[in-house]
Amino acid sequence: MLRLLLIFLFPGVFAQEKTLPGDTAKVNGMIAAVRRIQHTDPRKAHQLLDEILKASEALKYKRGMAAYYGFKAAAYSNRMQLDSAKLSNDKALHYAKEDPSAAGKNQLGSLYNTYGVIYQQRQRYDSAAAMYLKAVKLYDETGNRIQKVYAYSNLSVIYSFISDTLKTDRYARLALKEAKIAGDTVPILRATLIMLNHFTQYARYDSIPGYALPALKMAERDVRSRGNLLHFMGEYYFKNKKDNANAYSCLQQALQLFREVNSPYDEALVLFSLGNINLSEKEYARAAAYFSQALKIENELGLLQLKTETLKSLSTAEAKRGNILRAYTLLNDYVLLNDSLSQKTNEEMVQTLETRYQLQNKEDTIALQQAQIHQKNLFNYILAGSALGLVTVLFLVYRNYTHRQNLQRQRIAELETEKQLLATRSLLKGQEDERSRLAKDLHDGLGGMLSGVKLQLGAMKGNFILTEENGILFNNALHKLDESISEMRRVAHNMMPEALIKLGLQQAMQDYCDGINASRALTINTEFHGLEQRMNAATEVTVYRIVQELVNNVVKHAQATVALVQVIRQGKSLSITVEDNGSGFDAETLEGKNTAGLQNIRTRVNYLQGRMDVKSEPGKGTSVYVECTDNG
Repeated sequence: MLRLLLIFLFPGVFAQEKTLPGDTAKVNGMIAAVRRIQHTDPRKAHQLLDEILKASEALKYKRGMAAYYGFKAAAYSNRMQLDSAKLSNDKALHYAKEDPSAAGKNQLGSLYNTYGVIYQQRQRYDSAAAMYLKAVKLYDETGNRIQKVYAYSNLSVIYSFISDTLKTDRYARLALKEAKIAGDTVPILRATLIMLNHFTQYARYDSIPGYALPALKMAERDVRSRGNLLHFMGEYYFKNKKDNANAYSCLQQALQLFREVNSPYDEALVLFSLGNINLSEKEYARAAAYFSQALKIENELGLLQLKTETLKSLSTAEAKRGNILRAYTLLNDYVLLNDSLSQKTNEEMVQTLETRYQLQNKEDTIALQQAQIHQKNLFNYILAGSALGLVTVLFLVYRNYTHRQNLQRQRIAELETEKQLLATRSLLKGQEDERSRLAKDLHDGLGGMLSGVKLQLGAMKGNFILTEENGILFNNALHKLDESISEMRRVAHNMMPEALIKLGLQQAMQDYCDGINASRALTINTEFHGLEQRMNAATEVTVYRIVQELVNNVVKHAQATVALVQVIRQGKSLSITVEDNGSGFDAETLEGKNTAGLQNIRTRVNYLQGRMDVKSEPGKGTSVYVECTDNG
């Protein structure tokens, strides 16, 4: 079970409007102040909230009332007081839903985000995801990148719970990208923590320092973020470096920070990690003490999922101490609680199905009654409406005819699509076969001939008496011959890389990127996962060509200094991401363009029955995401 669950809320941001009266503008100023200091000075933020409520009630200012209850709902949710959070959020929604302005939409999106968190903490993941997506839609309308960071972050956490690795990683990276474009420290920290949460869940601990250490420098005043970053560094030292001393130091600092800001949920997580360190060092008494403190908090907050893991670990510690009866009692509590949670989940699913059944049954009854009434009315008017009935019959016959025609057109279109796909496959196979043949002919035929000529000329050089000038010309000719042989080999390698055939897709892509890195004009970072097992040869060649074409575009057009090439395979699903920090372009102008390079990429993506998503803005780099299927 994922222990390092991070959920962050970000109540609405209100823009100052020139037409507002002075008193309401002052309320908006206090709201903006709470937003800035809610994580760095929570006591001061609480005082300002009281002033916001008092002033908004006096002015009957709905936007201020919505902001007050929205902030309160976020605070309750962070303390796991979900009923209070839902009540406050309902009150905020009452005031916010009547505001059609951009600021009102931002506030409404924030409330949807809070509902999503409440559903998520209650393990209603489908409802939570729906709320987050509604929030994203509103933020797209208002161009609010900062709040979009939080919706993307929470979506990443949702998909991590259901073990969808690709979407977990995608939404985490989207959150970080939006945060960096916005340039605001707080959302950058939140998005970074989501990335670290992703790395921790999938045991990619070696990636933690590269994100956590720069973020620590930005989190001097953000106490809760700093505590979470130290927690992640503690996990890195403990599970990756086996450095318990540094792990213990980071976790103790995190524990102190969480106690300063009264964040018992985070405190329980750190106590659990400290218990695990002591358990690994056979300090069973200290481990039991930490687990007991965590268990106390989990009991107070009703954190049942976290409690199951703590009971299990505490039982182990007590057994190692020789407290067999205590260990047995704890283990029994663990089994009962774990079974209870499973049963509760099943009961909730049954209740949901029962509700849907009752609703469907009610709708069917209403539909049947309406049909009976309709039939009775039709019988009453059938004699007088015989002519109309005839027209109706003719209309139905015509509609049936047109429906059949549409089905035939659809079938023809499907056959045409299959024909085009088959033609594309044949074309790509022919191209790759021809590339392989030409590469072999160049390397074995022309390459061998040129090498033989070089050897013959080298042998002849010792038998000739040449003037100094002719000697220089002869040496230049040999040098040009060497360059020709090298260029021929480079062309043959690009046409069909030997590493792709012998060593596989991952090594071929790594060699290609290393070759570009050697030029020092562009640094390419690579991440490959799940490619250890070979795929169908045609699929490997197609993926290699897609990556090659995308990287060539970066080299030729992007004017970038750093790029990322990421290929992840999970089962039959395959995702390709190529990002750069270059000049970018207006992505909307890409629609309708059909350049040779773009056509090649689209053809290969269609061959893999995939889709391609391009995101770019002038001056902010480019991100190309391809999601496809391994046809092998």
